[in-house]
This record gives sequence, C-alpha cells and structure tokens, in this order.
Amino acid sequence: MQEKSKTLHKKTFINQGETMMDEWTRLTANRVFISDLGENQTTEIDGVKTEIGRFAVWAPVPKGNHNVVEVGSDVVALMHKYDVPAERVLRLLTNGGCHG
Repeated sequence: MQEKSKTLHKKTFINQGETMMDEWTRLTANRVFISDLGENQTTEIDGVKTEIGRFAVWAPVPKGNHNVVEVGSDVVALMHKYDVPAERVLRLLTNGGCHG
C-alpha cells in the first residue's frame, strides 16, 4: 500500500516557506493519522514471536499530543475504522534514509 502513503520531504512536499515541523503540525494537529512504519513489525510476547503490523494509528490527546491506539497490517481497514483519508497516511523520512 505504498501508494497510500505520503512522504514528508523538504523539496517535494512541504509548502514554500514552511518548516518540516510546520508541515507536520498542519497535517496532524487535532487529527487522527496513520504512520507507515515501512514493514510489518514483530515482537516477542510470552516467548512467542508475534507480528504487530506496519501501520500505527495515532489519536489526539489533550495538549496537542497523540497516542498510538492501534497497530495493524491492513491500512485500508484502519483507514475505514478511524475515518482517516489517504492524505493522513504518512511515511516519514529519517536521517538514515527512507524505509520500505
């Protein structure tokens, strides 16, 4: 579902004159959004390797912060469940490069 994700990138996505943080705030302030972690994540729970998914749903909480409310591998189902449009499915770049 890479086509559903947007990439925040200074040269291609940020409006002229905005900083990366301005763009992030504009996209996410007081809104539910989904972050694309690039690949399904796994963890060990009680000795059993468990897949926890690639997409994290973030919901706003008081004081402008967000908490993860669900992680899964089906982005379309998460988008429908939390009423998140495609423009708020975000894929982040890091200093180490892009994932996925």
